[in-house]
Amino acid sequence: MKLARWFATLPNISPWPFWLSVGCKVALFVLMLVAFWCFAQVIEAFLVNLQPPPKMMLIALMGVLFSAFLVKGAFIYIQHYSKRVLENTLQKQLLERFQHEQHALLRRRSSFYWQSLWLTHIPALRDWRYDYQVQQWVAVLTPIVIVAVVLPVNYVVGLTLVLAMPLVPFFMYLVGWGAANAQRKQFVALSRLGGLFVDRLKKLPIIASYNGFAQQYSLLLRASEQFNRRTMKVVSLAFLSNTVLDFFSTIAMALVAVFIGFRLLGEITIGPDIEFAQGLWLLLSAPLVFNELKLLGQFYHQKAHAETAYSELQALLPMTSPPLDKSTFNGIRWDTFHIPVIDLKANHLALQVGECIKVSGRSGAGKTIFLEALLGHQSASHQLGTDCVMLTQSPVILPSSIRDNLCLGHDYDQTAMHNVLTQVGLMEWVNALPEGINTVMGQYPRLSGGQAQRLSLARLLLHPAGVWLLDEPTAHLPQAQHEAISTLIKQLSLGKTVLWSSHKDLPGEWFNQTWHIESGAVMVHTQMEVEHG
Repeated sequence: MKLARWFATLPNISPWPFWLSVGCKVALFVLMLVAFWCFAQVIEAFLVNLQPPPKMMLIALMGVLFSAFLVKGAFIYIQHYSKRVLENTLQKQLLERFQHEQHALLRRRSSFYWQSLWLTHIPALRDWRYDYQVQQWVAVLTPIVIVAVVLPVNYVVGLTLVLAMPLVPFFMYLVGWGAANAQRKQFVALSRLGGLFVDRLKKLPIIASYNGFAQQYSLLLRASEQFNRRTMKVVSLAFLSNTVLDFFSTIAMALVAVFIGFRLLGEITIGPDIEFAQGLWLLLSAPLVFNELKLLGQFYHQKAHAETAYSELQALLPMTSPPLDKSTFNGIRWDTFHIPVIDLKANHLALQVGECIKVSGRSGAGKTIFLEALLGHQSASHQLGTDCVMLTQSPVILPSSIRDNLCLGHDYDQTAMHNVLTQVGLMEWVNALPEGINTVMGQYPRLSGGQAQRLSLARLLLHPAGVWLLDEPTAHLPQAQHEAISTLIKQLSLGKTVLWSSHKDLPGEWFNQTWHIESGAVMVHTQMEVEHG
């Protein structure tokens, strides 16, 4: 129920394809009942009456079968189309969340986790919606239909079906509950195993330096064996579920078949008389409803997959953070600022247009999260609410052209790009490349740390933002490059409002205030207080 209620809150998901799928399956069920009735009449005419069947009955049988063929085709088309649309919609919503929170979100988990989210969890929700949920409604509606048409023919068969049908979903739920728990544990184990493997790949040079291959191999082998055991447990529960469903449906069908056979032979006198055509129709029709219940059991594992996906995606979708106002920055005066994720507070924060603020604090105090919260990438009581840009200590260089790395999906004039490259001192380097600004960087671009930060600075200059957030942009650079890049940043950020986090020394006269983060609090000091402190 929680999964269904959460799914209903997701935006831009139309319910009509779902109900069309349900309608097609129920219509197909009814058409098959009619087809079996026509077929029973034809067989009775051949075998019992020893006469050719009425032409109208044969025409009706062919017409019903052709209609069932069309409805089946429509159902398959709706299913494939709806699944594709739903998957694209969920991927778009998740992508919007990635774009909104960017690195602040991605660095919380390993790359393997996000790949699993995209390639496993979203398809799991898609299949749950259009396989399991559709079949769930069909498994509710078709028993009502079959009982409604069978009871007038023979109430004994109808009551037998009424008593037998609930046993299938009941035992399916009991087995499925255990399978769902095993599935959740299996996904956690898979995520840990994948994250462990990716982490070891990234640290291969360190492992080689300490000759730790044997130890890491043993660790991965143990983790893999644990995951294999969990996988086999899930598979065994799935086989048990199918076995239980087959057992109870077979017992129910055997009871119906034995009753009809002995009633036709006159050995049993309970209930109304049954003609041959009626008995054949009942024998053909009763398995239909059990097939629908068994099909629900086959899809039941999709519910377990979807519940696992729900536990991971409920915090990401739908995105509840309001869009940032892109108006001009006019300064802030905040009281009782708070970031709940790290319990960081400030009694009062004031920032004027054009001020340069130094954000200080020890490693791990929360400077990065503080800047991300101001930008709107973390949940906080206040956000700057304007168009901001952020420069981090590890600039992202895409494996595409320099032009693409500058524009990042936007459309900028060639002259503007050349101007910013000249401002950051990269124009000569770009002109020396084989294809100039259109040179493809590749998976491992030949850029020094200083050049990468200069390219990131060029991006900032292309984007007309009035507020710059700098998260230790020179942290990984040697002292000479630190001084050169810092001086360049200061020159290029004139007229901007700047919040600059850095562990390295910077001239005190560059800053109007210092916001020092310590013990979960942001303490504000003017530059005069810092100089006399």
